[in-house]
Amino acid sequence: MSEYTNSQRIGIAVFIIAASATVIYYFYKQGKNSALVNQANLPPDLSPSGGTDSNANLSQIAQRMNADMSGLNILGWHDEVPYEDALALSNTDFVQLYNIYNALYQKDSGQTLTQWINAESYQPLSAWQAVQQAMIQRLTSLNLP
Repeated sequence: MSEYTNSQRIGIAVFIIAASATVIYYFYKQGKNSALVNQANLPPDLSPSGGTDSNANLSQIAQRMNADMSGLNILGWHDEVPYEDALALSNTDFVQLYNIYNALYQKDSGQTLTQWINAESYQPLSAWQAVQQAMIQRLTSLNLP
């Protein structure tokens, strides 16, 4: 068996890196084309707001959640406030928040709000785990993928 030359080794390494990057990019972009949810078949609202929050307020919550989840939170802590604000919304407003978040950020990230929150890492000794589980439970109960 013959030894590879340096240029052959470099060529093989470049090919492997390019193929790996292509596969990673393909799976990164997978997902549903549309994650918007029809609000007609929602469970009755249980929160006192009853679907009265403005789109501007919901957009602010979505922006704060995205700013929190976009960073690397491996060493830092999550800002639980926007998620707590989201959990306090009525079902109608919560679904509207989901739709706003996905309209703003899903195209670039390829992930719905539910997928983003599921992908966030566990933070020991923080309130994030409880907030994360509450968000996942609420998203799941409303059938938001």
